Amino acid sequence: MQSLAYIAPLMILFPSVGAFINFFWGGRLTERFSATVAIVCSGATFFVALVLLSYLNGNFFQPAIIDPPLLDGWLRIPSVNLEIPWQMRVDTLSVSMMVFISFVATLIHLYAAGYMHGDARFPRFMAYLNMFLAFMFTLIGGNNFLMMFVGWEGVGLCSYLLIGFWWDKTRGEGWRNANAARKAFIANRIGDFGVLMAVFLMFWTFGTLDFYKPTEVANAEAMTELSEGGHHEGEEGAATEGEEHSEEGAAEESHEGSVLLVAQAEPTAEGEGHSEAGAATEDEGHSEAGAAAVEGEAHSAEGVAAEGEAEAEGEGHAVATIAHTDNAHLTYNQLGVFGQADARAHLEGDETLLTGNINSDGTEEAIGRQVDFGNFSLDINTVLVLITLFMLLGASGKSAQIPLFVWLPDAMAGPTPVSALIHAATMVTAGVYMMVRSNVLFYNATIGDFQVVSFVVTVVGATTAVVAGFIALGQYDIKRVLAYSTVSQLGFMVAAVGMGAYVAAMFHMITHAFF
Repeated sequence: MQSLAYIAPLMILFPSVGAFINFFWGGRLTERFSATVAIVCSGATFFVALVLLSYLNGNFFQPAIIDPPLLDGWLRIPSVNLEIPWQMRVDTLSVSMMVFISFVATLIHLYAAGYMHGDARFPRFMAYLNMFLAFMFTLIGGNNFLMMFVGWEGVGLCSYLLIGFWWDKTRGEGWRNANAARKAFIANRIGDFGVLMAVFLMFWTFGTLDFYKPTEVANAEAMTELSEGGHHEGEEGAATEGEEHSEEGAAEESHEGSVLLVAQAEPTAEGEGHSEAGAATEDEGHSEAGAAAVEGEAHSAEGVAAEGEAEAEGEGHAVATIAHTDNAHLTYNQLGVFGQADARAHLEGDETLLTGNINSDGTEEAIGRQVDFGNFSLDINTVLVLITLFMLLGASGKSAQIPLFVWLPDAMAGPTPVSALIHAATMVTAGVYMMVRSNVLFYNATIGDFQVVSFVVTVVGATTAVVAGFIALGQYDIKRVLAYSTVSQLGFMVAAVGMGAYVAAMFHMITHAFF
């Protein structure tokens, strides 16, 4: 079951192969064969997404980080100790997005095969659809903000190519299509500036762009609750004490939600916490041959594995025991962006954190609440406010919020499958996903005790929902009515994110995708 997570890179590979075949050899292929390639590649991603969902369900919803071996050291500058790996994150959020996006996109590919029948550039259109899907899975499947930005820019490019696909039509219609594509491209570039500034600020502040490191416990509160006797009910396969959930003689880590559990049939040596498949080491975070790095891996002597025999009433059943309830076993530099932000935001006064780096005088480097920008410094909460406001600007572009929603109604100028793909399953969901993924940053973006950015997000979302709804009432073109309806529903999602109702935002996103 543990090895199922290794297939996550196929979510990007399959549509990329389909796009490559149709783009370079589509002109030599029949229309039927070209459509078959695109549909099969899209359908394969849905199958892979279901397998990943099965992996999560069978491993107590344990997140995993995948290192594709061919992309090891994707971005590495040894002189400044910089390494940004091409890692994929398999967790409940990313897999939920993968399942509904791949399913809806496959249906759209099927519809497009008939809708675009007879078009002179049919293979190119199918290549663009597959490329759109590949970039979207890069955006939602990456474990760092740089991968997210690559996918973010990619879906923006594909939207430009698809909205203006019929640029060559006569009687002014071609000009309208081309202008709609340019409008979408320019509006999204404004939002992309915000995302890029947020990425720069995060890297300057935290020295990394990873969401979480392979050794990190993502949800310390859930861990603490479990250690005090709490448990999750109602989920199939939930771990309870005395439940057998490892193979005979195996020491396997599992994680329900974000709760780290260690299942073992025999006592493990102190300091070890490797899964059968081979998990990441504490320092490198890479498994052998690109294997899945199990999040929250227990490598420190303190709190590692259960002490003594893990047998239930002499039957030899594995016992679920807690390895770590927090990230105290890790240094500051061994945390990802979210862990570092949360740790620094909770410092008081002159408190500091040890980074794990050694100064020239032999002392260990310490870091406090202040973020140094050369001639001046800012409090960590102020920096988080700036980062999240830039993120909101980016989300306003991609998810069509006030004032950057103007491109979405004109995007209906593209072929109908494009409108369906943009409005339902891919591009407009990207901004909401980014904010849900970055919920730790939004929660800690405060001035005093006031969560100012969350308030702004709520106001922007609610205003967009109301304004777009009223605009839709005055439209006579059914396509523009649907476009403004989409903008209004996206406003509800963004407002839910601002109020901290992340599950409600995701639920509405999934239901709207099928509408």
